Amino acid sequence: MSPRRPWAAPESRPGAACGTGPRPAPSPCSKAMASARPCSARPRMPPARTPPTSDAGSKPPSSGPDLTYAAAAVLAAEGANVVAVARGITGPLTALAPQVHPVSVDLTAADGPAVAVEEAVSRFGGPDILVNVGAVRLRPTGLLSVTDDDWIQGLTINFLAAVRTTRAALPV
Repeated sequence: MSPRRPWAAPESRPGAACGTGPRPAPSPCSKAMASARPCSARPRMPPARTPPTSDAGSKPPSSGPDLTYAAAAVLAAEGANVVAVARGITGPLTALAPQVHPVSVDLTAADGPAVAVEEAVSRFGGPDILVNVGAVRLRPTGLLSVTDDDWIQGLTINFLAAVRTTRAALPV
């Protein structure tokens, strides 16, 4: 008998096309789902933690500096060494030292991401994980009010900065 290959196309699995082949035994979770009971065999994710805000407010982080701080604080709390990159370094980021090393770099500049990755290499030996949190949202009054410069700025910050940073970090 050939080994089971569930990823193979149905026509390449014996009996799959007509529904007559051997069927796998149902898992405890599929039985629980059929009976609408929770499944104890499925591993549970820990409850999500609300990321901290830099101004000790109750609102979730929504701007670049707040998102950078929140991501850095959560990762540092889990024991990670973090290189936090922002255009301007704020007090809350520096308060997370020594696990968080803030770097002032403009990621929209063509060489900015490479500078950030070089800093991660020199400080911690290289990145283990890359989290892109920088973003802007265009606030137009309608599609016709968005200029080409608005589109270029949005694409550069929201897309090209992440692509360039990922490209710089991959060879490391």
